Amino acid sequence: MTNLLLSFLTIALMIADISLTDKILAKGGKELNPLMRWCMDKLGESWMTAKGIFTLCVLAVFFTFPSSAPLIAICIAQGAIVLWNVKEYFKGE
Repeated sequence: MTNLLLSFLTIALMIADISLTDKILAKGGKELNPLMRWCMDKLGESWMTAKGIFTLCVLAVFFTFPSSAPLIAICIAQGAIVLWNVKEYFKGE
């Protein structure tokens, strides 16, 4: 049950990350993650789908772990990314 809730939290944070990243890019910002920047260059608008599929694959693997620790770590990391994106989005306003 805990892994299921953590998985849903990770998905919600991923959606927030994608949405905020898209808004930051529309305001003239840039992607700081070199891997995601490469995906954006190669895939265009489909980068969002690629990021979603990658995240779901990682979740599928970690969901089967007996410990919740990997999912907790993912939630913390994704939460930090979302907080950074919020800061970047409101910077200069």
